[in-house]
Amino acid sequence: TLKHSLLLCLKTLTQNSTTPTRYKASREARLGMLKGQWKQLEATLTKDTLTLSSNSMLFWPKRRTEHTISLHTSYLRLFLMSPLDSTFCLCYASAADACHVTFVFQARTPSLSQEWYRSLYALLPKHAKLPLPLSCEVYVPAVDLRVHLPLQTATPLPSSSFVTAQEIKQAVLSVLQQDEIWASITHETLVASELGLCWTHKDRAEWIYWKNTVEGQQRSDSFIGPHSIEQTHQLELRHIEHTPQQVRLQGNSVLEVIQWCVHKKKRERNSQPICLGALAC
Repeated sequence: TLKHSLLLCLKTLTQNSTTPTRYKASREARLGMLKGQWKQLEATLTKDTLTLSSNSMLFWPKRRTEHTISLHTSYLRLFLMSPLDSTFCLCYASAADACHVTFVFQARTPSLSQEWYRSLYALLPKHAKLPLPLSCEVYVPAVDLRVHLPLQTATPLPSSSFVTAQEIKQAVLSVLQQDEIWASITHETLVASELGLCWTHKDRAEWIYWKNTVEGQQRSDSFIGPHSIEQTHQLELRHIEHTPQQVRLQGNSVLEVIQWCVHKKKRERNSQPICLGALAC
């Protein structure tokens, strides 16, 4: 077993037929059975299959296998459904049901969904996924500059996936320092200790902060992920924006920002702080 956790799953069937939609009168179409309901299932990932199980109400068996998806089936595709919460999909053709089957997956947090995407991407064959990006583009809004860093595409995913955010940040600053003109411009504008990388999508920014995954088994600041593979986000090097202590509204009314930390208890001795915030008048 390579990965195991709870996922929200939604199964949808799309019939393979040349008959116009208005003439379809199958039992599944009449009763609305082509689209299921969201279910919380236990997902178990191995090198060959993704097994989805549910807890049985009976004493035996304890778990009941709902679906088993082979990672080597024909016409299998992995793609990102939502760039906001990193909901991802697996789609494949079912010869037995003469239809296309689509599974939509969502983990407890977007970070966990991204971890699942990376794990599946590393196991799937080339025809079932998008290719790795050839370069890494970093936009620096403070000086309105785009830096393109080439990636080693000849290496397999387990090696290239360890291109971390810290390495990209150091590479961008190193490229700027090698040019005399940009070095003089960015000497006072870009201070390494005040800069951080974030993924931006429209008006939303996701700061790359945590170095380790929630499970603590590997790094989570890898450049290779759904954002870069699907090219839904822009990687930016920005000045780190701290949470404000006060928010001033119209009419000179002030809201105080209260911050506190909650330590998530684990079985291990170390605890991971989770910073929260609230507004108070």
